[in-house]
Amino acid sequence: MEPDNIDFLMHRLMLLRDRKEYQAMVGQCERILELDGSFFWACFYMQEAYEEMRMAQEVVDTFYRAKRIYGGNEEIYLRALRVFKAYRQYKDALDIISQAEEAGVESHELMVEKIGILDRLAESVEDWQEADDYAGKVIARLKEEEASAELLADAYLKWAYLNDSGDKNNKLKGQKLDLKYAMKSLEYKDTAAVRYCLGRYYMEFDRNPGEAYTHLKLCEKMGMKYEWMYFYIARCHESFKDWNQAIAYYKKVMECNPEFNDCYWRIGWLYRNKFYRTLLQPYADKAIYYYNLQGEKFGVAADHFRKRATIYLKMKEYDKALEEINEGLARDGDSGMWLFKGQILRALNRYDEAVVCFENSIKAEDRFGEDDAFCYNKIFQCFLREKRWEEGTAYFKKALETAETEEIKDTCLKILVDLEADAGHLEEALKWLEKRYGSVDLSFRSCSTWEKEAQRIEDVLDIWYEFRFSTEEELREKCEPAAALAQEAAEDEKDEPEGCALYYQNIGEAYFYLGDYERGLYFFEQAFRLAEGAEEYDYSKSLYKS
Repeated sequence: MEPDNIDFLMHRLMLLRDRKEYQAMVGQCERILELDGSFFWACFYMQEAYEEMRMAQEVVDTFYRAKRIYGGNEEIYLRALRVFKAYRQYKDALDIISQAEEAGVESHELMVEKIGILDRLAESVEDWQEADDYAGKVIARLKEEEASAELLADAYLKWAYLNDSGDKNNKLKGQKLDLKYAMKSLEYKDTAAVRYCLGRYYMEFDRNPGEAYTHLKLCEKMGMKYEWMYFYIARCHESFKDWNQAIAYYKKVMECNPEFNDCYWRIGWLYRNKFYRTLLQPYADKAIYYYNLQGEKFGVAADHFRKRATIYLKMKEYDKALEEINEGLARDGDSGMWLFKGQILRALNRYDEAVVCFENSIKAEDRFGEDDAFCYNKIFQCFLREKRWEEGTAYFKKALETAETEEIKDTCLKILVDLEADAGHLEEALKWLEKRYGSVDLSFRSCSTWEKEAQRIEDVLDIWYEFRFSTEEELREKCEPAAALAQEAAEDEKDEPEGCALYYQNIGEAYFYLGDYERGLYFFEQAFRLAEGAEEYDYSKSLYKS
């Protein structure tokens, strides 16, 4: 028979605790409380046992039993706080911290936790500012009172998330304070949590997958197993075009959380890319499998039919593609759906129906994917395929009259040039070119930018090269005045490096066409010199090929 002695029972309780016999611990604590209902440590260790057994409600209930006896112990608050955080009950979590403050509990850890809770509860700029001010004061106090490096690291990490660059309430988000505070956290302690924060920042806000990958892989090496970490690593591999590794990591996301919506269609998309590159049927089958799986798990949306239709179109199974896109249109007739149906019908040589679909895409209020200029080019291709030049010219003259933007006007003028030139109406083509650029005389500069001037020169010379069957002498007569503009271009290189590079490149191509390789090479070298120093040059691929 065991003695009813609290010291003896507490000794027995510690043995049970060492052996991790948590249910027996609860029984022992209840027995102690029967002897002395005000014995705080029985409630304290009972709450600990419930937390170890993951019995959330019991942890909270025991918190209140313990607090009624003695409210000055920080650990009972922290345990209750962890429960409410786990269930994302942040208002209840804040209430626990408020109770600790009212009881006079001085806890660095509770102060740091409050930063994260206020971040979660911030619904306005004012709430955010209050949380940010509080975080700054807490960190200043932690430094003054020489808190541990671990706590300072955690405080700075929570401050980093509070200053998230994507938070609409963060009025300082342009200052990259999330990066600054995360790096400060790293100075105090290198943890998987801060490496994840940095990886996420570089992927989401800095668009730097290389830097993101470095931090995220360190997370993984440190033992983190978190769906979003795997997701961002997958995104990095996708950016590197390492599709096999991207798929492998998206599958890890699915293993962590089968309800993670954003990975199923991405795997399908990557298999689609592999199919487009190789035309191997197994990749097409896997793409469709994952698209279907997404629909089964999360509900079928219009976009599922669009995605499947793209696969069938590439497989040249046009009837299946048409069936899929029609089902998608029945659910959501956005501009992209109509555009894609037009492309399928064009592949089936049903050009008039395709034109109607492209027109519907232009008219659709729900915008998705390519712009109206793209649709007009597809309509142009339908007329071109059947050599319906006169009908196409009439169509685009009418479209030009009703065009509402300069982009569409320019697109229509370009198409009219191509239609007339292809029909052999070269004088008409030159008239449309003159309307597009202001002049077809290459002895002087006509356009306000060198990029557009370079395009003008190319388009005028194309008429002479491709359609007039001109003599070499005639071609050289056209090319020499355009090349003489090089001195004027050289003066503008600093202000318009990309445009001047394109001008040099187009002149170089003209001389190569004439067989004057020495002069052609000279202009290519000038283009390469400017393109190499330019931040972005859209014509690099054709320049290197030249």
